[in-house]
Amino acid sequence: MSPPSLGAPAPPVPDSAPTEAPEERASQPGAAGIAPWGGRAGCIGYVAKMFPRISETFILEEILALRRRGVPVKIYSLLPPVRDARMHPEAAALLPDVEILPGGDRIDLRMALADLLRCMRVRPSGTAKLVLRAMLRPGERSFRRLARGAALAVRMRRDRVAHLHAAWAHAPASAARIASRLTGIPWSMGAHAKDIHLSDPDSLAKKVAAARFTIACSAANHDLLAALAPRDQSGNREGELLLIHHGVDAGYFTPKSRRVLGAHDATATPVILSVGRLVPKKGFDYLLQAAARLKQRGLAFRLQIVGDGPQRRHLEETIERLGLREEVVLRGMLVRHKVRAALRRATCFVLACRVAEDGDRDGIPNTVAEAMASGLPVVATRLPGIEEIVRDGENGLLVPPDDPEALADALASLLGDRERAGRLGERARTHIAEAFDARPAGERRARRFERALGIERVLYLSGDRGVPVRGDKGASVHVRSVVEALGALGVEARILTTRAGPAEGPAVAAAVVETRSEGAWRASVERWARWTRGGPALERALLRLLDNLWLCATARRLTATWRPDVIYERYALTSFAGAWLASFLRVPFVLEVNAPLAREEAAYRGLRLGALARWAEGWLFRRADRLVVVSWALYDHALRLGARHERILVLPNAVDPERFRAPGDGEGVRRRMDLDGRFVVGFCGSLKPWHGVHHLLTAAARAASEAPELTLLIVGDGPQRGELERQANDLGLTPRVRFAGSVPHEAVPDYLAACDVLTAPYEPMEGFYFSPLKVAEYLASGRPVVASAVGELRHALGGEPSVTLAPPGDADALGRILARHACQGSRARVQAPRSRVWTWNDVVRRTLAAAEQDRRRLWSWDDRPEAVMACVLEEFPGTAGLARLLALERLGARLVVFAASVAREAQPPRTLECLGASVRVVTGAGGVGAITLAVSQARCLVRAPRAYLGRLLRALRRGGLSRFAMAAWIAEQARANGTACFLAGADTDARLTADAAALAEIPQEDTPPTIGGSPPGRPA
Repeated sequence: MSPPSLGAPAPPVPDSAPTEAPEERASQPGAAGIAPWGGRAGCIGYVAKMFPRISETFILEEILALRRRGVPVKIYSLLPPVRDARMHPEAAALLPDVEILPGGDRIDLRMALADLLRCMRVRPSGTAKLVLRAMLRPGERSFRRLARGAALAVRMRRDRVAHLHAAWAHAPASAARIASRLTGIPWSMGAHAKDIHLSDPDSLAKKVAAARFTIACSAANHDLLAALAPRDQSGNREGELLLIHHGVDAGYFTPKSRRVLGAHDATATPVILSVGRLVPKKGFDYLLQAAARLKQRGLAFRLQIVGDGPQRRHLEETIERLGLREEVVLRGMLVRHKVRAALRRATCFVLACRVAEDGDRDGIPNTVAEAMASGLPVVATRLPGIEEIVRDGENGLLVPPDDPEALADALASLLGDRERAGRLGERARTHIAEAFDARPAGERRARRFERALGIERVLYLSGDRGVPVRGDKGASVHVRSVVEALGALGVEARILTTRAGPAEGPAVAAAVVETRSEGAWRASVERWARWTRGGPALERALLRLLDNLWLCATARRLTATWRPDVIYERYALTSFAGAWLASFLRVPFVLEVNAPLAREEAAYRGLRLGALARWAEGWLFRRADRLVVVSWALYDHALRLGARHERILVLPNAVDPERFRAPGDGEGVRRRMDLDGRFVVGFCGSLKPWHGVHHLLTAAARAASEAPELTLLIVGDGPQRGELERQANDLGLTPRVRFAGSVPHEAVPDYLAACDVLTAPYEPMEGFYFSPLKVAEYLASGRPVVASAVGELRHALGGEPSVTLAPPGDADALGRILARHACQGSRARVQAPRSRVWTWNDVVRRTLAAAEQDRRRLWSWDDRPEAVMACVLEEFPGTAGLARLLALERLGARLVVFAASVAREAQPPRTLECLGASVRVVTGAGGVGAITLAVSQARCLVRAPRAYLGRLLRALRRGGLSRFAMAAWIAEQARANGTACFLAGADTDARLTADAAALAEIPQEDTPPTIGGSPPGRPA
């Protein structure tokens, strides 16, 4: 759940697939060489219109490339493969992973309704919208699409599909888009030829906007789709469009020998080969007319046409009419190795592609690339896709489409000049091997799919006007550091904030969008605050509430074309925008909590609308799919507000070690601040009362007699600065104190490097909840640290050799420690060993891993969980009960824990980080309401009246009605969780356990049954 200390290394996050920086992003994942985020889960769902098809070898190559990369693939075919009698051997090996979806020629109404009901149980609102849309436009086509999408959605959950890809932009993409809406699982599509040119442009534009990415196989197709892609408010294109050619396996399609046609070929009848489906866009009519012209010129040749299709009968009649029976052979459809053999026997290759009357046309025909890889000279027509691969006169010949005379001239020139033909073939082979080899293209495509198996996009929300993203505050550094770590791990992030900060501020590794209530709304709030005498506190509270409306509206526009995988929000008082957006998009909501803001504002700034703020805090903590807190004190706070244990991550603030391990210009700072020859004690942070800088000044005054060269360097600004300057003057420390003021964060390493000792002199504080960013940076800088032994700091820093702990608030003790450090000698002698620090990369990796679990839970993958054991505790977390739970989990048990209340321990046990059980607390701020308890009572009475009445009478005799009410609710929850048995409780837990087991009619075991298998992962 968390690292044991601020200086602890991150636990490794297991990657289920290799990680590699995608070519579509920066080639280097980060300045520190960080590997991209590797949290991969599930498989790729690949939707084809008909699989396998002997003519669609590029689809086969895509799937085989994924297999070679180790990416699991499940193939769904909209139609059964009945068109081709034969198939490639490689495709036959994939048949066990192919499933034919229902809803082909006829809709099975019963099956379709069953699939829709399953979808309705998981995503009721989304399913209802799609059903209503189909009913508003009734027709067999719309109902077939809906039935296919629902069937695909059900199978995706069953097969644990994490990303869906449609091979074509027409019917497969329509089914994939509907299935994605029904599941929330991202999808993508390929775009090739007919699926683009015969599709409605509006429908195609919507698909490009909805897809996570679209892969075009030619530059012409890419440009066409780019013109349809949606634009953001700045006019920039949204949606990821990739140009990845299909390519050809240059290691499979090779020349039989070095291709230079000489005298030994002159005696053989040259063979002209053409391969393609017998459809109008392939232009075989014009090819036959060109062949007739060659015959009229007296040239000897054989034309072999490989392929089949609806035009076969028409072409046979044309061959008879033109008198080409001896010269032309229709060989029908051939499997891959026979096509290769035909290419090796051919003299040249020709393809007369054209734009059909309905607008259909080819992209880059694979057969042309295969012929070029085989070292054949190629004659083809001038179409945008073909011109990307064939360069006229350099590696082939190009002629206008629909021009049989020009086609005949080009073929005649090749047949008449064998040496030129050989040179063209050699150049064609070289060009394909260098630029169009399918292996690199397949690897690039597979890497993109592999990345799609994990979290790719995070929307970061910051609704606190006091945290400028481009600012120098610690909170601002925190925001930028998290986003920078996301980018270094290959995750795209965007920030939506109420305060972006100055444009000239520190650079941010993500797009920043600022939105907030201004103008008349702000003026109205100011007038209301004055009229009610609420002051600045009420004004802040009202503006925070209004800002939610602006955040929600802007986020809705932003996510219309850029759909995030996770909503990550930095907790701000009464900010519900992130929770609403995550619920609307059905994606995980991660809430980062750095402080109990309601309590903090009440203590230091004045809290108005306090009841609303406290209620909203508890509601957000309970609503979050994952709660990231920076300390165990905040864990305890969240648990008391109803957050569930298994959803809380304790991740202390971290540091970018490379930035602070760099040498730094400490000497330059010492010269500028007149610190040469002095022993410098540093402090870096905001000047606020709880940071204890006033104790540091007192301690320095008391150490002055023993350490005459001791000087304070105070870096930072805040409300206490004036008071601290006056205190320094009263103590006679003005010559010994340097107030550097606020400095840019990128300059902080220089100031830390200028110090001999770094301090964190916190005040004594009950419930110390901070995770000091400054302390992590101190440790990374390699200077000795003196810190107050307050809260978690005394545990987190106790084992660090370079850290000295001082009693909080004791200026005398702090003075003695500083004097001792100063007396040890020069700065070179007090350089401390650098600690292995907890980095932002570690924090983000742990957060992404948890959010990945939440995504799977929201997708409702069909996991078939093993039996659950229920354990009932009087309070959680209790040290004794916790030890028992951990022992059971080590044996492999999957536990659900029911606790009557939250323990009142000052500090939660650190071993909680190892507990993976699901925990439900009955009472407390986030406990169970009276109505829910009453409903549980009624259900138990109806289901097991005898057990219920017997236990009720016992409860009346012993005066334990409140515990009996809890037992009924626990019983219902245990049944809903598939509990196999209750573990007998100890002491005060025993009676509650016995009542719950009896009411649930689930056996109670004194000792747990034998548990086999390996320990399970944490439940979702």
